[in-house]
Amino acid sequence: MTLPHTGRCLCGATEYRLAEEPLTVYACHCTDRQNGTRLWLEAENRPALAVVRPGRLDDTSWLRPVAHLRTRSAQPWFDFPEGAVRYETQPENLLELAALWRNRCD
Repeated sequence: MTLPHTGRCLCGATEYRLAEEPLTVYACHCTDRQNGTRLWLEAENRPALAVVRPGRLDDTSWLRPVAHLRTRSAQPWFDFPEGAVRYETQPENLLELAALWRNRCD
């Protein structure tokens, strides 16, 4: 993965860049995230952490989700890849997702 990765909103008014490798990459099937155009999310309890919505990255060819979250609300037409790690709801321990990302090439 070549850093930095850049992205922008649809109109181009807001741009961002990823200067470090992500902690993890996952696909969330929650209906709350299917109707928005947010670029990122910052949690109040973790101010140093931002969750970036990868769909607005300029180059997404390197993205390979290590898991699928909230699959209970996935669109009925979505076919999960064979052998994909799936969580019906939000995982209790998000560190599992980071470990899956770190070990993806092993």
